[in-house]
Amino acid sequence: MKVLVINPGSTSTKIAIYDKETPIYTNLINHSVDDLSHFHHVIDQLDYRLKLIHDTLEAAGYHISELDAVSARGGFTKPVVAGTYHIDENVVDTMKHSPVFEHASNLGPLLAWELTKDNHVPAYFVDPVSVDELTEVARVTGFKGM
Repeated sequence: MKVLVINPGSTSTKIAIYDKETPIYTNLINHSVDDLSHFHHVIDQLDYRLKLIHDTLEAAGYHISELDAVSARGGFTKPVVAGTYHIDENVVDTMKHSPVFEHASNLGPLLAWELTKDNHVPAYFVDPVSVDELTEVARVTGFKGM
């Protein structure tokens, strides 16, 4: 089983292809401040990063249709339980139009969706940054008003 993994960060996009649990390809795509300076919002970087991923994979001889799945770092959704989530139109709409917070990780599900939607490859996001599994007692801080 071959899976492409995508981890978008503030100044880089990390990609890797795993064959089962073994990494068979890794690449760190760096984004300079100049490269990103003309994007007003993180979401505006989608096409830019998508093209870089396509070009990088193509240069390395990989095609999305040859993969079994694409998995991405999850973005800021509503609080959820840790796990793996299938990316669908609702996830895409949330990341594009109503993320909880603007962050580069919001691009993860969008990049996975865009890469897979025409290739009939399933797309997932894993353990989004908004995972919330705290019990009520764990929320008690000891600070007045909290």
